[in-house]
Amino acid sequence: MCYAEEVRSNDAREALVLSFSYNPATGGYILAEDASGYDLQVLSTEQGWKTHVAGGYYVLQATCPDFLSIRTGISVVVECSGFDIMANFDSNTIKRMCTDYISLYPFALHEMTCFHTGLFFNTMMSCMKIFLPRSLGSKSMLVMSSQLVD
Repeated sequence: MCYAEEVRSNDAREALVLSFSYNPATGGYILAEDASGYDLQVLSTEQGWKTHVAGGYYVLQATCPDFLSIRTGISVVVECSGFDIMANFDSNTIKRMCTDYISLYPFALHEMTCFHTGLFFNTMMSCMKIFLPRSLGSKSMLVMSSQLVD
């Protein structure tokens, strides 16, 4: 098995994306994810990062978006139960995802809702906002558990 295949087989995207579908009510897309399969350690390698970026490109191509859906943005719903933030935390990878990865694709983030999160995850999401581009930082980002963070 070559290194690229090994990274792809370990890539979090395979376990992460549950559904990516068009929402005719809003004119945008809804991305449903299961964070329990997400492994930030894979993304810390250059090959893992390239695989993740390429995966986003193919997801974008599969949607065949029109300009209305691009302007409307993506609503992201994330199930976080089973996500071990302590084992997956890597601030450099998170910063790179918030700056480099988000700027690669034309979609705006309409809103992001995370369910069943812990206190450390809520704190991390609040801290992560400093890395977000201004246009993204002003969008709605809810983390739902015992408290809401906006």
